[in-house]
Amino acid sequence: MNALWWIPVLSLLIYAPIVSYLDWKYRDIKSHLIWLPLLVVNLPILVYGFLTNLYPTNILPVLALAILFWFILFGVNMRKGADFGWISIITLFGVINPIYGNLMFEPFIYFLIIFTAATFWGIWLDNKLRTKLPGFTTKNGIPYLVVISLALIASVVI
Repeated sequence: MNALWWIPVLSLLIYAPIVSYLDWKYRDIKSHLIWLPLLVVNLPILVYGFLTNLYPTNILPVLALAILFWFILFGVNMRKGADFGWISIITLFGVINPIYGNLMFEPFIYFLIIFTAATFWGIWLDNKLRTKLPGFTTKNGIPYLVVISLALIASVVI
């Protein structure tokens, strides 16, 4: 276990409640400048980690393809990009789980799918039983940063 593995994960875990709150309360993160401290802290660690084999270099193509996939997915469906920014930052910087020493990408995707499905199921059920809105619609939209943050937290601790 390496102490440098903790810095990206802790910084992401510190950000999770902040971006979740902004998305839940205002449905907007206000400015993409919010990502700058994460980039400033974690980019040097990421580069150092890959140059010194602290992170396995064979996962670089997987991370790049995942971020390209996020770009395509969110580029088609979303306009503002906070969801894309947050999920890409987690994918890029959440490389190694410092608790278990395994890669975080696979459990993160697993929990992201589970929590997204649960969110849609909850919205559908709420619309059927309480609000009477059609299908998967909500009054203010879905705060996906909350769902993404929950997947991050689960992928670290479970």
